[in-house]
Amino acid sequence: MIFTPATKSDAITIAHLHATSWKEHYRGIYSDDYLDKEIFIERTAFWKDRLENATESLFVLLAKERDKLCGFIVLSKNYDKKWGAYLDNIHVAKTVRGQGVGRQLMEKSVAWLRDQNADTQFYLWVFEANVTARAIYKKWGGYEAETCPFDLEKHGGGSTQSVRIVWTELSGFIELSK
Repeated sequence: MIFTPATKSDAITIAHLHATSWKEHYRGIYSDDYLDKEIFIERTAFWKDRLENATESLFVLLAKERDKLCGFIVLSKNYDKKWGAYLDNIHVAKTVRGQGVGRQLMEKSVAWLRDQNADTQFYLWVFEANVTARAIYKKWGGYEAETCPFDLEKHGGGSTQSVRIVWTELSGFIELSK
C-alpha cells in the first residue's frame, strides 16, 4: 500500500470512492433518489472544488495499491477552538476493508498533525445509525462526546442524529490503534 497526498487530478477518483461508500453505508439515511441518481455528479463537483481551493490547513491522504484508490482521509488542522482538528472524511474501498487501511490512514494523519505542531486533539462526526463505524472509532480510542441533529435536506433527506467522536491525545490514538 502506498500513501500519497491528493492532488487536483485525483478529484474524480476520490469522488467515485466517496459516492460508492455513501451508497453502501448511508442507504436509509440519505434519500434513494440522491444515492441512485445525483451522488456521483454532486461528489465530483464537491471534490473538484475542494482540491482546487485547498488551503495548507487541509490534509487529504490517499491509500493506493497498483494505482487503484483503496481509501482516503481528510483532516483540517486548527478547525475548532474547543475540539481541535476536524476529520471530515475517512473511506475505505470494500475490497480492502478489514486489512488495516483505515487505521493506517488515521495514523498517518495523526502524525501529520503532530508534525504540523497543530492540535492536540481531533474529532469527527458520524451518523448515529452507523454503528459499525462507531464501534471502530471506540476501539481506536475515540469517545462519544455529544449527539446532535444533522440536516440532510441538501441530499434529499430530512434529518438524522450525528455523534461527535473525539480523540484527546494524538499519541494515544497511535498507541491504541495497534
